[in-house]
Amino acid sequence: MTPFMRLRERIRNSIRVHEVWFARIGHGLIMLAGLVAIVQGFPFAQGLDSGWILAALSVLGIFMPMSAIALVWIAFLLLDLFSLSGQMAGVTAGVFLVAYAFCTVYRAKKLHNIAGFIVARQWHVPGIVPLQTALLGTANEIVTVICGAAVSFFLQEIHTNAGVLMEGENQMSTIDFLRERIISNQMFYVYLLAMCALFLITYALRTRNMDHAWMIAVFGGVAAEFLILLSGYLLTGARRNVPMLVMGSLATLAVGAATNYLYRDLDYTRIEKVQFEDDEYYYYVTAVPKIRLSQEKKEVKTINRVSRNRKGRSR
Repeated sequence: MTPFMRLRERIRNSIRVHEVWFARIGHGLIMLAGLVAIVQGFPFAQGLDSGWILAALSVLGIFMPMSAIALVWIAFLLLDLFSLSGQMAGVTAGVFLVAYAFCTVYRAKKLHNIAGFIVARQWHVPGIVPLQTALLGTANEIVTVICGAAVSFFLQEIHTNAGVLMEGENQMSTIDFLRERIISNQMFYVYLLAMCALFLITYALRTRNMDHAWMIAVFGGVAAEFLILLSGYLLTGARRNVPMLVMGSLATLAVGAATNYLYRDLDYTRIEKVQFEDDEYYYYVTAVPKIRLSQEKKEVKTINRVSRNRKGRSR
């Protein structure tokens, strides 16, 4: 066993022993990172950026699942947007409802990714969400990637055009905003394509029966996202975004490599196909988790009366 493998096993064993505390601390830090991103990106409501409020919510996040943390982020975001424009806050709430309904219909499970996309885009690393989902999730999560990417782009445009959305004489109407900044914006479709390509390529390569499939999937997905967004920025003249794209892609690649390092072993929650060999044979094994096997239905019939009758006759 190599030193890197021994180090990995020590890390994983430590996480297993203190799994509950690692999960709670992680949720608290994720809650804090999301709130800070929202406060910095949408600083419209006075008082919500208080350090005491952020600290209190972060402590509560320790005891919350990711779905509840995402709802707190959304509520925090809507309060900020309401201070900017009540009409825009209402439209944003409707967008979230449609996105959640759409994901529910297509049986996607990681609905918190919708809000996670917003936070990741504010930190300039939106690719982390589809990458992690492709590595650890199922193909159904493509729906959350589409919805999360669309919602995050919509909110980023609100952040960029906050001046023309403030309530007043020169306020841009919601219809004009959607038509000019979203529907007619070429980068909206480029961004959707990049996020979907990242997810699909990573998932397709990760599920292939080949050596180092996870690492190849990470490199392939991040490269596709980088090239698509780079082409979009160059064609639309937004070259100022290229340095941040490079930094975000490197950060996404690092997260993917860390995930590959810690979780690339056999996943016992889904069907896996494993191949190995010895001096004489090649072995192809399909590992099916027991939780996927339908339990055999057994019918138990009462036989006490029959046995008693037989005992009586024998006497």
